[in-house]
Amino acid sequence: MIDDGGWDSISLRGFVGHTLFGLLVTNGSVVSMVSTSQARPHVLSPEALAQELARLPGWSADGAGLSRAFHFADFPAAIAFLMAAAVEAERLDHHPDWRNVYDRVEVRLVTHETADGAPGITELDLELARCMDEVAAGLRSAGDPEEKR
Repeated sequence: MIDDGGWDSISLRGFVGHTLFGLLVTNGSVVSMVSTSQARPHVLSPEALAQELARLPGWSADGAGLSRAFHFADFPAAIAFLMAAAVEAERLDHHPDWRNVYDRVEVRLVTHETADGAPGITELDLELARCMDEVAAGLRSAGDPEEKR
């Protein structure tokens, strides 16, 4: 709210890494501040990862990450996928490494900050992979490039 040309109070909240913060400033003084850390996820065991990958066709484990290539009908469909997947990634506060060339989107998912102290594949990666599969299915993805060509 603005009072006499200056800020009377302002409330801020958001995430920095995996920490939710809230800040209320009134008349230039911090009135309250809240900070809660989200628990960092654990890296999945090789057995758990194998079970989950069996339910995620098209995805493969490559070292510490999950990878998949999506192939769409055309460039606009690929961009629509990126935009919809970005909304899900932001909701999860878990952002992919990805690359787009015309009708193809290559994705790699990895959790950099884990409870185990080293990057790896966690439930966050699996959840985002499932979301991306749903988005692609909704856009009528042609599947993997090998299936189309």
